[in-house]
Amino acid sequence: MPMRCSGGSTPGANCTGGGGCGTTVACAGGGNCVNDTGRCRSPDPADAPCCSDADCPASGACETGSCEGGSSAGFGCITTDDCPGGSCKTFIQTCPICNATTNKCNAGINDGLACTPGDGAIDGDYPTSHDCPPSAASGLGALPIAFVLDSGTVTKTSVDLPGEANVFCGFCRKVASNAFARRCGGSPTGTVCGGNTGTTGAPCSAAAPCLPISCTSDPDCAGQTQTQGGGPFISCGQRTGGAFTSSGVARTIVETGSPSGPLTIGGPGAPSTLVSIFCIPLTFSSLVDSAADLPGPGAVAITGTAQALP
Repeated sequence: MPMRCSGGSTPGANCTGGGGCGTTVACAGGGNCVNDTGRCRSPDPADAPCCSDADCPASGACETGSCEGGSSAGFGCITTDDCPGGSCKTFIQTCPICNATTNKCNAGINDGLACTPGDGAIDGDYPTSHDCPPSAASGLGALPIAFVLDSGTVTKTSVDLPGEANVFCGFCRKVASNAFARRCGGSPTGTVCGGNTGTTGAPCSAAAPCLPISCTSDPDCAGQTQTQGGGPFISCGQRTGGAFTSSGVARTIVETGSPSGPLTIGGPGAPSTLVSIFCIPLTFSSLVDSAADLPGPGAVAITGTAQALP
């Protein structure tokens, strides 16, 4: 994970040093280069900085947030559920950002152009703006998500597999690790690839992009004996068992929608709620996958108003 400036005249600028994880270069205008390193989980020491799982010899888990307060203060976290009595504060800074001092974009395709800063709903430390979009070259890939909305009640129940309990969204993986198989087209017999999810570079193509391999049981992964990418990948599972927390105990997800009811042409709108439960594949970017706990399940409820117009 890159280090980035906080404060000073260039907030958001990359200030990663050349001496490995945690080393920095000076930030202009009196800023501090303190952001965007992760923190190791227990049993590594509290406040142990890390840039990848390899920097955490005891836990093997470098997370993009740190617990503030509570019994786990200073240890790595993904959500506040990981921090009993405290909260999880992310180190991830949106980049590019709108510099609140200069009102100009730092980085991105509009670097140096005027912008209006705003704050994110989760963490207001770093001003974001739609005026400062990232470059298309920074895209991680395209995630295929079966997003089907329903106005009724939608339920998804996990299963227990030999390598992991409470699996909602299975993908072929190495036993007891976060290394997953990928092949062109996501097919068990496709060509082995090394790109991020949805990328179309060789040996894959737009018709068969590089994708993880979905599964419902270990036999679905029996043929994934390749060693490229850290295999073999003969176990079926997701990154963390359960859903929406690292505790791994969730067994069933239920989303309840509501239909709008009868509509008359030209009549008033009627409220409704559309819901969906779906699987989110991993991106094969360790930064994103660890922060979002991918692959794993997702759920959404969207409220709105339906109206029939003439």
